[in-house]
Amino acid sequence: MLKSLRITAGGLSVLALLALSACSEETGGSSGPAVDTADYQAIAEQAMEPVTEFTGPADGPTAQPNKKVVFLACGFEAEGCNLPGKAAAAAGEALGWDVKVVDGKFDPRIYSRTVQEAIDDGADGIILDAVSAQSIAGPIKAARDAGLVVGSYDSMNEVGPSGVSYDVQADIDAQGEAMAAYMIWKSEGEANAFILNSPEFNAPYAWTEKAAEDIKACSSCSIVDEQDFTAGDAATRLPQLTVTATRQHPEMNVMIASYDAAMLASIPSMAQAGALEKVKVGTFNGVSPALELIRNDQLTASVGGAMEWGAWAAMDNMNRMLAGEDAVEQNVPIRLITAENIDTIEPGGPWTGDIDYAAAYEKIWNGQ
Repeated sequence: MLKSLRITAGGLSVLALLALSACSEETGGSSGPAVDTADYQAIAEQAMEPVTEFTGPADGPTAQPNKKVVFLACGFEAEGCNLPGKAAAAAGEALGWDVKVVDGKFDPRIYSRTVQEAIDDGADGIILDAVSAQSIAGPIKAARDAGLVVGSYDSMNEVGPSGVSYDVQADIDAQGEAMAAYMIWKSEGEANAFILNSPEFNAPYAWTEKAAEDIKACSSCSIVDEQDFTAGDAATRLPQLTVTATRQHPEMNVMIASYDAAMLASIPSMAQAGALEKVKVGTFNGVSPALELIRNDQLTASVGGAMEWGAWAAMDNMNRMLAGEDAVEQNVPIRLITAENIDTIEPGGPWTGDIDYAAAYEKIWNGQ
């Protein structure tokens, strides 16, 4: 059984090593002349390229008949949780399964209750979407003991006998690396960044930490401050915090937050305060409102893992395990979305992966 399912974005690691070779291990303020940004630019530009081919598995078992699966989304209020739920329902229809999508409302009590109900209802499996298995360890163990396959997507959960059966995740390091490289490049090697991190979500926390790590490693860059926040802070605490931070740290020219939705209320406040004239703001997920902010020159960049594709990938691994096979690496792609490539993405929606990934999975499930 796989201990983790991660992608390796071809070429990024090599470029990262080249870029970081120009940087020191200093983690305080910047020192010395600005680094050469050519390698950072190469990393960012590669991450900005569209997906041109299906990167998932080439074959697998046909759709297993008469399966019952629960898809537990972190909270429908956020597009980053809602869209994977809708995609899982569509994938379930293609598989011919009974799929129940549940709104977790960002509430561990609902998460726990949903897992127990899946056990009681005789479900064959459950998939966690951006839900930490550690927060509901008891119910997850009970589900595994009852014979359910427990998968997760965009959750960065540990695979093990009492944890999840498999975890599908777009490459954490590649996402953080792309964001840091873009900000270092666009700040001409002098990124002074304020980091907003969300410990309640494993994956967003990890990719933001990777971005911070790469900025700290740049000898002419710095982290001016780091603050943690929760989903409940997005519309209340963060707007004032972000504006205040720009005043307290006049040297700040970059702000990076763990996910798009966290900044939807803050961006207008920062714009009104005139902060966006000097601060580049980067986020993660690639959801529709964030892409509109990029089109309107208010958000600088968003790194998206193809969310709906990821839900289909999680359903594919569920099918494999229900067929008695091992889960496989799904290679869910990422893309760095900025003003330079926003016109290649259809307005009014999120970034979905550029190609017809659903047809590729249906071909496998239909035995073609």
